[in-house]
Amino acid sequence: MQEVGNDSLWNLNVSHNSLTEVEHFPWKNIAYLDLSSNLICGNLQIPASTINVFLISKNSFNGEVASLLCNATSLKILDLSHNNLSGTIPQCFGNLSYSLEFLNLKKNKFYGTIPPTFAQGCQLANLNLNGNLLEGPLTPSILNCKGLEVLDLGNNKINDTFPHWLGSLPQLQVLVLKSNHMHGSLRVNSSKSSPFFSKIQIFDLSSNYFSGPLPVRYINSFKAIINLEKIGSIMSYMGVHDQRSIDFYTCSIEIVMKGQYKELVKIFTMWMIIDLSNNQFEGEIPKVIGKLNLLKGLNLSHNNLNGGIPTSIGNLTSLEWLDLLQTGCLGRFQIDWQI
Repeated sequence: MQEVGNDSLWNLNVSHNSLTEVEHFPWKNIAYLDLSSNLICGNLQIPASTINVFLISKNSFNGEVASLLCNATSLKILDLSHNNLSGTIPQCFGNLSYSLEFLNLKKNKFYGTIPPTFAQGCQLANLNLNGNLLEGPLTPSILNCKGLEVLDLGNNKINDTFPHWLGSLPQLQVLVLKSNHMHGSLRVNSSKSSPFFSKIQIFDLSSNYFSGPLPVRYINSFKAIINLEKIGSIMSYMGVHDQRSIDFYTCSIEIVMKGQYKELVKIFTMWMIIDLSNNQFEGEIPKVIGKLNLLKGLNLSHNNLNGGIPTSIGNLTSLEWLDLLQTGCLGRFQIDWQI
């Protein structure tokens, strides 16, 4: 098979089989290579620098990722998720961001810090580093990725205060920082009136050490959850198109829905979720939360909240699950939900 199309083959998809080994990639002009969902183990081999789409998720690759991969300066979609890869994330991945739109390193064993090398002109729309051993603090160079829509850094060891500066990313729709070592207050000291997180739809800070009052200013800025601008959108799911084929690479995310962990293999553009559970937030639930009329799920459980449950929650007519367990909230409320 390796002798076939050595010079001419540019698209190869052998995903969802039972392949166990890959010695090397002999194809000199390969642009699209999909080996995902196999049984391949061993060190990760690097394809030719002509590669545009490289997918190896759900295998058993191990070892470190060679920086030679960064020679692929036209790489647009890179999915190495669900393997046993380790070592630090190559610093040169930041340079790849000139072409790279989709980078998924989820559920590996990468350690160290996130590369601080995302440069001006970064094209990333999706950055998923969930489920590794990464430490903090976060790198402000992420702000160079002006088109970033999905940022998932959950289930790591990131130790930092809340990165307020992420709120200035104009396209950010999904922010997941769950299950890290993040701490401090979400109170905004700046008096600037510019909106924060105006396009956010999924905001998951659960299982950290955040404290202080719930972030009223952020809630007021969640315009995408307040108005109807997303309804009627042509794209039903978040993701990236590959222009050289008809494939559409969707973003996935794990959420807690009605007390159960669920993996959304695709993120529907109308999902609106706020999860601030398992922190140390205190004070009352702000009345302004009732403005988020498109909210599907709200989880404030396992905090130090007190006071009554605001009647404005009754305005959340799109709500499908609400968890206030052990928040210390008192009071009664009545909601007429039609689910």
